[in-house]
Amino acid sequence: MRPRDSSSLRSTTRDGGSNASPLSARSAVRDADRDVDRPSPAPPTARSGPIDVAELLRQRREQKEQKQSDKPVFVPRALRERQAAEREAKEAEERRLRDQEFRQQMRQAEAAKAHEELQKRKQAAAAAAPPPPAPSSHARHGRGGRGRDTRRAPSPPPAKSRQRTFTEEDIRALAAERDLDVNTLLRAPPEALEALVNERVQARESQLIRERYVGGSDPKRRTRRTGERRPTFDWDLKDNTSDEVQPRVVGQFWRGQVGGMVEIKQEFSRHWTTKALSEMTPRDWSVFREDFDIAVKGGGQIPHPIRSWEESTIPKQILAAVRDIGYKDPSPIQRQSIPVGLQNRDLIGIAQTGSGKTAAFMIPMLSFIMRLPPLTERNRADGPYALILAPTRELAQQLESEALKFSSRLGFSCVSVVGGHSIAEQSRQLADGAHIVIATPGRMLDCLESHVVVLNQCTYVVVDEADVMIEMNFQKELTSILEAMPVCNKRPESLDNELGIGPLDRAAAGEFLDVKSLYRQTVMFTATMKPPVEMIARQYMHRPVTVTIGVAGQSVDTVEQRVIMCTESAKFSHMESVLNQFFEPPIIIFVNHRRTADNVSNWLETRGYSVTVIHGDKRQDQREASINALKDRSKDILVATDVAGRGLDVKDVSLVINFDMSKSIEPYTHRIGRTGRAGKSGLAITFLTADDEPVYYDLFTMLKSNPLSRVPRELEFHDAVRSRTGGFLG
Repeated sequence: MRPRDSSSLRSTTRDGGSNASPLSARSAVRDADRDVDRPSPAPPTARSGPIDVAELLRQRREQKEQKQSDKPVFVPRALRERQAAEREAKEAEERRLRDQEFRQQMRQAEAAKAHEELQKRKQAAAAAAPPPPAPSSHARHGRGGRGRDTRRAPSPPPAKSRQRTFTEEDIRALAAERDLDVNTLLRAPPEALEALVNERVQARESQLIRERYVGGSDPKRRTRRTGERRPTFDWDLKDNTSDEVQPRVVGQFWRGQVGGMVEIKQEFSRHWTTKALSEMTPRDWSVFREDFDIAVKGGGQIPHPIRSWEESTIPKQILAAVRDIGYKDPSPIQRQSIPVGLQNRDLIGIAQTGSGKTAAFMIPMLSFIMRLPPLTERNRADGPYALILAPTRELAQQLESEALKFSSRLGFSCVSVVGGHSIAEQSRQLADGAHIVIATPGRMLDCLESHVVVLNQCTYVVVDEADVMIEMNFQKELTSILEAMPVCNKRPESLDNELGIGPLDRAAAGEFLDVKSLYRQTVMFTATMKPPVEMIARQYMHRPVTVTIGVAGQSVDTVEQRVIMCTESAKFSHMESVLNQFFEPPIIIFVNHRRTADNVSNWLETRGYSVTVIHGDKRQDQREASINALKDRSKDILVATDVAGRGLDVKDVSLVINFDMSKSIEPYTHRIGRTGRAGKSGLAITFLTADDEPVYYDLFTMLKSNPLSRVPRELEFHDAVRSRTGGFLG
């Protein structure tokens, strides 16, 4: 069945009326609303004819041109800059024309105003002038009567005042003051111009009168404040200090003192090496100390250093011994320490390892003993004349060998009191009498407590390697030994002795001195000045002279330091490659532990090297045998712990190997100090592992300060060298 059309259904419903339901009525309303809202379709345009192709092409061309005009056009930079410059020039010209027009209008207004003021002044002056007097009767009728006409001819009118002529300078000055144009003033009426010039002249005259009677304000003049002091340029002859200053000009001239060039003088500065001792000036002595890197400080007058052995005041017998031993020139520490020691003054010497400190205190000590009476049965029991304290047995024996070189030539006896030897034998040697006793603190204190030796006449005390004694906890023993000395020979607080003028200087030549009248002289040598060392110096020394060579705690500049970064297992292979470079013996290898020393010694012996070893488990005679074997070249290599790091003086050590890096930088400094001694060059090679990181910073600092050393890149860029604590600061 075909459905009925909706339009016919609606028409039927409308026609029927009675059959329309409410639902169909609402639908009809909605359809009507849609028909109202829906726009009616446009009527079709009738075509007038076929489409023209030319018209179509024109329309498309116009559309294309419109699109092209809508697109942004690229303008080159040069064109943009030229257009901007043209716009700026055009705007500047417009501004100039506007300003010119404005200034012209202002000038015209000023001129009109001036003309108006001038007219007002003329009218006011004319109004204030009195009227002319009336003619009298005598003037009308004459002197003779009424009939006579005696009137005179009217006087001619007064001539106009001559206009003032203005120069171009007046007009320019007026234009500058009023900010007007010169051409505008020239075109102004003469009356207006005259009024302006007169006003300017009156103002200038008023200013001159005020400056004449009142005083003007000078901007350049400085006003003095109340209470301000004026500088005094008075000069007196007694203020002249030119005579006290020694002029020193190299290759130049200067004039005389009075009135021009009186006399031309010339003086050439000479180096101290070309001068005699009597020609040395204070400046020369300063240059001398700088050349040898000597720094001195202390109370009183410090003596000059010695330039050579021949110019010193050392006794001739000691100088002969110095020449026989083979000392050519004094070292820097000897140059300054010996003159101080010869003055019987307390001394603190701070110098690098291997700088000749032994002779620096040995020569003054022998010179002091030469002035004392010889040891006899009467004074032999009072003990030695001099005492030298060393921290280790090896250093004490080394000092004994050096002292015997001098004492054997001068007839003095020297005894070594150290552990490891029979105390009975040492007691017998002390009973026979000894001028010099060299001892370690522990054994010396034992001898004092057992009354084997006394220090009743000991007036010369040397403490060598004082910082090592503090590190080895010998501070208590050291103070006990110093307290055992007699109190009567302490240096008094007097100006006489502060200047170094003691009984030793006053004694006549060839006369022996009374030991009990001498002041005790304390000499202390150290590589680093630590606080405990300073405390001992303040307690037992009187105004000591401190002599410092170089920088305290710094390594010797003659030692080249090399560092090899490796692992613990690779140390033996690196050591073998180093030894295969054929270094001249003797060679010293340092380790940290006794077992490591034995292992390294056995490893080297299996490979055919001539080796000896020294450490704490060795007896004293074994230690001495090992050191003597290295000195007499019967052994080529010495493997040692830090027990030999201090004071071991073996000549011509060519190489030092730190198989184990020390736990701190100070033992490392003394290890490498075994080579490069007495001014000779040396080489120190260190095997560095990751376990040595706590000393990276100090080692890096020491390598950077040494011109001969090289820093490996692994150490230079390691984080531990950034700060002393390791790593970055944060």
